[in-house]
Amino acid sequence: MKFWFLLIIFGLGSIPRIFAQWDGEDSLCAVPVGVKKAFQDQYPKAEEVYWVKGKNDYRASFFVEGLSHEIRYSSSGQWICASTYLDLADLPKSIQDFLTHRFPEWEIPSVLQKIERPDHSFIYLVNFDMPEGMLELTFNNKGTITSEKMDTYHDDED
Repeated sequence: MKFWFLLIIFGLGSIPRIFAQWDGEDSLCAVPVGVKKAFQDQYPKAEEVYWVKGKNDYRASFFVEGLSHEIRYSSSGQWICASTYLDLADLPKSIQDFLTHRFPEWEIPSVLQKIERPDHSFIYLVNFDMPEGMLELTFNNKGTITSEKMDTYHDDED
């Protein structure tokens, strides 16, 4: 009983130190200054920023004006790509029409993303959680489907 009491007291005592060091961003890694500056220059109104280090990059998840975004930077602060999570109504009409015609029984796809690159090119990704797996559709910036891939679910009971 004494052990638990001391553990709780110690835990509560460390809370002020944790928040005193918090700068409004959550991070599972130390983010290089150049990466943080590039991000702040690109998204000065970003809120709820959360950083993680990938194998060869740094990734931030955040919100701007209520929309969820993710962005990737090289360790030198070079922008690699950015994605914005969209609502169905935010997709180009040609993609909405395609989805309505092809999947009339599916009301809302699992994931809708616009992925942008530094050269200003972009694609749209639409994922459907189907009974047999995850269907990923890729559309170009004109709304034409360019790829369709099914990642099947694996049953671990072999």
